[in-house]
Amino acid sequence: FWNAPIDVPHHKELSIKTALEMQIALKELNVKLEEEKLLPLKIGIGINTGECVVGNMGSDNRFDFSVIGDPVNLAARLEGQSKAYGVTTVVGQDTIKGLTGFDCFELDTIAVKGKTEGVKIFTVYEKGTTGGRIALLKQHRRFMTFYYNKNWEFALEDIERNKMLLSGLQESDVISPTNELHTYYNMMQDRILEYQNDKNFPEDWNGTYVATSK
Repeated sequence: FWNAPIDVPHHKELSIKTALEMQIALKELNVKLEEEKLLPLKIGIGINTGECVVGNMGSDNRFDFSVIGDPVNLAARLEGQSKAYGVTTVVGQDTIKGLTGFDCFELDTIAVKGKTEGVKIFTVYEKGTTGGRIALLKQHRRFMTFYYNKNWEFALEDIERNKMLLSGLQESDVISPTNELHTYYNMMQDRILEYQNDKNFPEDWNGTYVATSK
């Protein structure tokens, strides 16, 4: 954790940078594991920002300088959702506020298990400079607007367009959105088709997906 016990400038950016560096290190490790004919490792990362209780906690047998609080619990829940959304890193809306230097792709509004209020969640990549990446981010934002407004047909059309944009990306980045977002779009496509065929889908739906697992 960052910004405690003393203030740390740009702590949000540091948390994202660390997550990306972890993915780079994991990719390098998996190359070595493959050479040794071992199975690759996968990780999920949840990042959130908020006011917490910070300090020395525990007992004489287990003593730790740590943090507790709802923002910490939410970070753990977001980490658990990384597999469902097909991305390595899931970032909460309070971390995204004021974040600079990265491409932030909104994934959903979700009420994590144990909560009723929805929060916007994102995945984040190094800022892209190619025309394809810039077009993808713009197109993705349009897709999210269609999705939240229940314009299912337009949302499905944008998913196909976004998949084509992903396939056309020529990037040298070590961490690329290409494979991750393909998985995400496939998941959202299945969800939208399910919503379309649900005769009992609520008319007053507010865009929040209610998670049933951690």
